[in-house]
Amino acid sequence: TIDIFRAMEASNVGAFPEEDDDVADLGGVLKYIHTEILTEHLLGPPWRKTRKYEIDVIRRHRYKIRNPLPLLNSPEQVFMD
Repeated sequence: TIDIFRAMEASNVGAFPEEDDDVADLGGVLKYIHTEILTEHLLGPPWRKTRKYEIDVIRRHRYKIRNPLPLLNSPEQVFMD
């Protein structure tokens, strides 16, 4: 299995199809939040009530990868099942 994460607004969770846009591993999402979202929120005007892009949750998508048998039986196999 592989976990993919995305920082987003809580009201949008489940509202859009799972696609490959704006996703990263957990470290990448945390770095993005700390360097882009929180920094702008803290340095922005004090009357601002929401974070940049209104991001307030991290969503996890979990995928199970299953390689096809021809790939698993291939002599050039570089992946394990």
